[in-house]
Amino acid sequence: PPRSTLFPYTTLFRSAEQLWGNVLKQAPVTAHDIEPITEVWSGKTNSKIKAYNKEMAEKREEFKKKTFWSFETGAAESEVSIEQAKKECIEEEKTLIANAHLCSIFGMPKLIDESKEIMRANNRDLTNIKQAWSATEDLETFIHRSNDILWREIDPESLDEGAKFQSKCVKSLNKDIRWCPLYKQIQANIKSFQASIPLISLLGSKSMRPRHWGMLQKATGKDFIPPHEDADLQLGGILSLNLDKFVTDVEEIADQSAKEEKMEVQLVSLKQRWQGIEFLMDNYKDTDVPLLKVQEEDY
Repeated sequence: PPRSTLFPYTTLFRSAEQLWGNVLKQAPVTAHDIEPITEVWSGKTNSKIKAYNKEMAEKREEFKKKTFWSFETGAAESEVSIEQAKKECIEEEKTLIANAHLCSIFGMPKLIDESKEIMRANNRDLTNIKQAWSATEDLETFIHRSNDILWREIDPESLDEGAKFQSKCVKSLNKDIRWCPLYKQIQANIKSFQASIPLISLLGSKSMRPRHWGMLQKATGKDFIPPHEDADLQLGGILSLNLDKFVTDVEEIADQSAKEEKMEVQLVSLKQRWQGIEFLMDNYKDTDVPLLKVQEEDY
């Protein structure tokens, strides 16, 4: 464009440059003039943020008491509680950002770090507890389906594989939430289930007789219809005995049944062996004293 059209812009640039120079000269003077006010507000901000950090620490403790940390709350109610906590965190984030801005203005950005970490911890926990409830639902479904398996159709190996997978899922949950009642309960549930599998395998032995099931009823103190009386007995009926609390009793009963089965086999063998033997009788030497004997091949 013609040089004449650039004149107004050149003048404007020079004017802006001059104004900026005046601002730089005035800045130290102004800073000195407002120093007392800055110190006052800096002190007020310092006190405010410290109080806010304390408030956030208290809110953190309240956060750890929310219902979704408990197994008894249930998945459905916990989901609602988690969503509500997320909304509360979003609102709190606004206050946190405003306070962080104040700290930045007065040259104390790290003063708010404590509250920032609490907010990050809350957000992490919400993600982790949601995963924990997902694992809980999967575990509950697995145990429920296992309970429905007919006793006569139980496959201990398949059951063990499924339990190991569920245990792996529980153990993979973030370590930060292992303090909570929910994690402790599902960990206890899968441990109890896994501990019962070897016992289920023992009780599933063909050597178990009605008398042995009667011994189990006495050991557990619970009445139940044993498999030889209920062809449709489900695994849940046996798991309800809390076998993991009677490990020694179950092992002793199963061991006794196995040994007695061997005795039964031996007795049958002995009976069959002696049924075919014919006893003979001869007098002892030249006397009238009779002696029993068997044929050479029977002997």
